[in-house]
Amino acid sequence: MPNQVVYQTNADYEASYEKLVSSDIMIVEKTEKGLIWFRVKGTRTIFQLSPNGKLQVKWQNPEEKKVLLNIVKNILVSKNDQPLIITPLKQQVWIDYPPPPNFKLYWCENKTEYSRNDFNNYRELFNEAIRLYAEGRWLDSRDIIRALLEVIQTPEMERVKQKYRGVIYGRYFHIREIGKLISDVGNELNKMA
Repeated sequence: MPNQVVYQTNADYEASYEKLVSSDIMIVEKTEKGLIWFRVKGTRTIFQLSPNGKLQVKWQNPEEKKVLLNIVKNILVSKNDQPLIITPLKQQVWIDYPPPPNFKLYWCENKTEYSRNDFNNYRELFNEAIRLYAEGRWLDSRDIIRALLEVIQTPEMERVKQKYRGVIYGRYFHIREIGKLISDVGNELNKMA
């Protein structure tokens, strides 16, 4: 079942392009939109690297993914000689229609307990939610706060989640309610620090 994943990387756009072009196993070109389009010879999986470090990959099968991800990690060049970081952001899966009669789709949510080691990541996400809210991207801001509330499992955050259930999961609400939600989550994060 093919799937598409968008990764955030710290890859250097120009240095990676030069290394990809010099590789004997890669087919590489720059698109009109400025993306680096590449694939490994003999495979169908396509990679696209943007100047801001986003790597979009349409994986054809899991076996290719295991092998090709390691090859790509060895070819892409990171910025400032740091170790290359590839973090998945989004995933999309294609399912043939009509699906086979025995087809079942399961959705699992991985919830983790709050730990001090993760606090900085939570604070960065919270700051991103504030920035998006200030830019008028209220739904994106709300989605980040929703994700934080799903991950941070404390009684205080559960109370915030119950109080703002309509804002977090609903379709109709006022943008000021998102602002209040962000404020309450920020207060709880400050108490945790």
